[in-house]
Amino acid sequence: MATFVAAAFIDPVHRGMIFSRGAWPLHITLTHFSSELPPGRLAEILGQPARAALGTELRIGKDDMFGSRRTVPVSLVEHSDVLQRLHEDTVRALSENGAAITSPHFSGENYRPHVTVTDGRRVNRGDAFRMNQIGLVEMRPDGDATIRRIPELWEDK
Repeated sequence: MATFVAAAFIDPVHRGMIFSRGAWPLHITLTHFSSELPPGRLAEILGQPARAALGTELRIGKDDMFGSRRTVPVSLVEHSDVLQRLHEDTVRALSENGAAITSPHFSGENYRPHVTVTDGRRVNRGDAFRMNQIGLVEMRPDGDATIRRIPELWEDK
């Protein structure tokens, strides 16, 4: 099974973009999952919920610490019905098509959308942005665990 992330990007990205596992563009993870389906089929499954959410304005809330030792700094995203529905629809569509959600205990009502502080890059409380890019990220493209690739991207132009 291959591992993927569905994400709403804050930093601009493009289809086919490759980045190192430690240099993620700023983003909100929608769900992390494993599937035997190829990226093209996953795009068919995720396309409708992604397109429905494009253009939604989101606002950044307070800072918090995540991780088992609470050592990962994040900025929480204020509640958005559209973002919550996108997460739930994504999880449901993937599950109905045989995908395994990696952290089901952080899904549904326990979903806490956030932006991780990465190499000192961050968003700040009160920042607002539009969900203009939602993508599918391959976690180990061609078996290479050191890179990530965006094979599919939905954009609100």
